[in-house]
Formats: sequence, C-alpha cells, structure tokens
Amino acid sequence: MNKFVLVLTLLTSTAVFAFSDEYPLVSCSSIDHQNTQIGTKCITTKGVIFERVKHTNLGEAWMGPDGLIWGQTLKRRYIQSDAVALCNQLGVSLPTREDFERADTYGFREVLPGIQNWFWTSSASSPNYGFQYSGFFGYIQSGAIEQPGPVRCVEFNR
Repeated sequence: MNKFVLVLTLLTSTAVFAFSDEYPLVSCSSIDHQNTQIGTKCITTKGVIFERVKHTNLGEAWMGPDGLIWGQTLKRRYIQSDAVALCNQLGVSLPTREDFERADTYGFREVLPGIQNWFWTSSASSPNYGFQYSGFFGYIQSGAIEQPGPVRCVEFNR
C-alpha cells in the first residue's frame, strides 16, 4: 500500500499526516454524506481530521481527533431527561456542553449532516433549564428541559 504525506501549515505550526491511497484525505465540506465509505478521512477548514467509522451502537458515524464518535441525529425529538436516558439505553452518552464546544473548535459542523439545528447536551444550566448547542450558529444556549429537541449520542473510542 502506497503512502503519501500531507504537510499542513496552520498559523505558525506545521502538522504532518500520513494516509493510505485507499482512503485519501478529502475536504469535509465536499463530502457526500449519503455515500461516504467507512475509513474515509476528511479535513475541516480548521485543519482537523475526522474519520468515518462503524460503531456497534451508533451505526455509521464520525470520529474526531479526540476519539469522540458522533452518531447521527435521532429521528424523534426528546425532552432533555429522555435524551439522556435514550443515549444511556443505547450504551452511549448524550454529549456534554464541553463536547460540543470542543467539537466546534474542530470544525465538526462541516462533517455532521443535519447539524444546523439545536441539540440537547447532558449539562444543566439550572433546575428547569439545560444547555443546548446551536449547530447553525455554533454556540451554547439555555433551553427549557421539557421542550423536545433533536438528539445526537456520542461515545469515546476505546
């Protein structure tokens, strides 16, 4: 298997990545999310690499450089406590506020289809409010925990 090296200069630092010819590095913003093969790696405009993976409980998903695997948006909307319970039932977790903030610095909105919405986090802002991640704007907001909303579950690659 032939290898090639991509040298990427970000601000003042240089990072070197090696990838196989079988799964070349592509731009995350140019990916066809319906037909992306497992093993495909893409790079965001922020210079961060994500990989398409198959996860036992999350199905086809994307793994970030920190090892956090992001599942697809679940088809129904849930109140925050049900979102936490559902992800736990699947053997995974509802992302924390910090998970979303870190992933946003990586440029994960270029990787995840359907992220242009707000999503529940497992973090509470007060007894009746929880933190939500706004995928359209890329920031955290507070919302009533009884308001149904979209859910994505995550798990760290072990």
